[in-house]
Amino acid sequence: MPLERYSQEDLEREHRRVKPCAPRCAVGCVHRVAQLDELREDPAGTLEQWFGQAPGGRPGRLPRSVRFLLWVFVGNRQRQFFRNAAMRMFGIK
Repeated sequence: MPLERYSQEDLEREHRRVKPCAPRCAVGCVHRVAQLDELREDPAGTLEQWFGQAPGGRPGRLPRSVRFLLWVFVGNRQRQFFRNAAMRMFGIK
């Protein structure tokens, strides 16, 4: 399907569809995009996977900066205020 014909529904369907070729894909961008999708779906769990292992595979502690950002944008009751401020700062909204 030509990209210009993709609808929001198509994007959402394809985002959720399991791609059986992805684990064997040699194209690094596929893996990076998948990580961003995981971050969007489960920020805390994904950050734990990225940063949460100490040497030797032992459970580690997230870096202080990551814990702070996770609290500000995910765990804080005022997170929507901070999200909106960040979006305005970066010219997204």
